[in-house]
Amino acid sequence: MRRWMPGVLALMALGSATASAQTVTIVECRPRVGLTLGAATNSNEGGFYSAYPNERRNEALDVSGTAELPIVDRWSARADVGSAQWAYQVSDARSGGFRRDRVRVSRVTLAAVKQAPSPCGAPLRLYGGFGYGAYRFGFTDQRAASWRGGGHLVGGIEVTPREHVAVAADLSLHAIGGPRRTPVNASALLVLQLNVGVRFVF
Repeated sequence: MRRWMPGVLALMALGSATASAQTVTIVECRPRVGLTLGAATNSNEGGFYSAYPNERRNEALDVSGTAELPIVDRWSARADVGSAQWAYQVSDARSGGFRRDRVRVSRVTLAAVKQAPSPCGAPLRLYGGFGYGAYRFGFTDQRAASWRGGGHLVGGIEVTPREHVAVAADLSLHAIGGPRRTPVNASALLVLQLNVGVRFVF
């Protein structure tokens, strides 16, 4: 029995080391793409029109698509395309009454995003970042569009219930050069948006 004891102990140690190697794994950060929906509001002081009587609303539906590529040390490059449209009710000097107009703000942005200090494979992911992009102001009653530059801050959270699917929520603040054109006469425009959606992890 004593002769076999060293061999048994060696096998037990080897088995323990193998089990530890199987349970302690390193999951690399992976690319992801997704689609989110949410609400956006802006700082323009113009009159907003709502479908409800005697109500003016500054909220608009925002649609956004994102693609994120890991770079180094929990930093990722993130591209975002999105759009939101507001309905305005503005005074008409010719008729003396009011007219309604729609202004759509579309964007293409790039951002540097850093994940909070947690493993990339963790079921809960917190992140934040900053970026710059191009914003297009489109007007219903005018064929010409106005392009402006602007920066933004973004923060968010992802919950990963499955290996390749994550549920995400983003909060973004955009500072955009205004079009200086009726009904958005501002020289600068702030847009705050909150989006929720799904991302696919590769």
